Amino acid sequence: MNRREKLLMIAIGSAIGLAVVYGLVNSLLLKPRAALHRSIAERGKELTELQGKAGREIRFREQHEDFLKRTYLGGYDPDGKATQEAAQRRLKALALAAGLEEKTLDIRPQSIGREGIKHGFLHVGLTATVNGSLQAVTDFLYLLRAEPVPHRIESLRLRPDLAAGQVEVWLRYTTLAMLPPSGDPPSAATRPTTQPRPVPPLDDPARRAFDAIASRDLFRPFVARPAPTPPPTPVGRNDPPRHQPPPSTDQYYRIVGLSTWSGDAADAVIVVTDSRTRHTAEHLVGDKLGDGTIACVDYRPLPTPGDPEILSPSRAILKIGERYYAVELGQTLAEKRVLTESDLPDTLRDGVGAADSAETSPAQAG
Repeated sequence: MNRREKLLMIAIGSAIGLAVVYGLVNSLLLKPRAALHRSIAERGKELTELQGKAGREIRFREQHEDFLKRTYLGGYDPDGKATQEAAQRRLKALALAAGLEEKTLDIRPQSIGREGIKHGFLHVGLTATVNGSLQAVTDFLYLLRAEPVPHRIESLRLRPDLAAGQVEVWLRYTTLAMLPPSGDPPSAATRPTTQPRPVPPLDDPARRAFDAIASRDLFRPFVARPAPTPPPTPVGRNDPPRHQPPPSTDQYYRIVGLSTWSGDAADAVIVVTDSRTRHTAEHLVGDKLGDGTIACVDYRPLPTPGDPEILSPSRAILKIGERYYAVELGQTLAEKRVLTESDLPDTLRDGVGAADSAETSPAQAG
């Protein structure tokens, strides 16, 4: 081996040695260092996001903490049955303060909704039926409206007795009892008061807004004009009299309530008023109504027929024969409109699609 070959072997060995050394340094030092830097950067980004989220939560709590505490202290003690009894006594006190007689009051407890416990509150429901003069009933509605306790009034139904000058009101009253804020000591100062609250004065200026109810007679139900009598059809001397179908009564039935207590449309209650007898009846999904059957209650907000700028919150869907019809809340059955398959809610649309597939499958198989 001459000198030149020796130098070439030395150069090749040196290059191989340097490559091996670089590989060892890269795998033992450089790669872990780069991975550590990436991990530090990712953890720093996560920490920044957590700090921002914590800051937003702290600011939200600071902005609403006083309001939540006032609402909690101004409400009922969150003890299911005790809250219900306290709400019953409160509604009775408001009714008596409005001038209604105790014998005309019927206040009954409903179920206690505990699904909101994980969010810090309880739903407590009552139903109330009161009967009295228009002035007393209006005062009672004002006192309910002025209640500082978190509450909601649902399914308000009115039935006037024009001959006796009385008005009967049925309503569902829901109140919200908040659980105590975490960290508060269990002392009397941090629990809602159990003392009777004062009744708002009836001479408050805010009461004047309710005067329109009496002055405009808003409680009087709408009575549609009877349909004009068609002229008699001339009949020949030898022709038998023609059989006339009975006149439709759909114009007298008006949907005045589409409420659900559980939040499920399948449990909805359809409240219908007969303008001839002023009688109010409740129906469930599957009951017969008019010429059809109640298929479901649709709670999708959709444009009102004839006035698309206003959204209609709910409607009853009837099935008459093979077609579906929609009656908006506040409409009579005579104002029903035909629905296409694209207008149907998903529950009915799936059923129609399955039925259509079942009908067309034999033809396709043939």
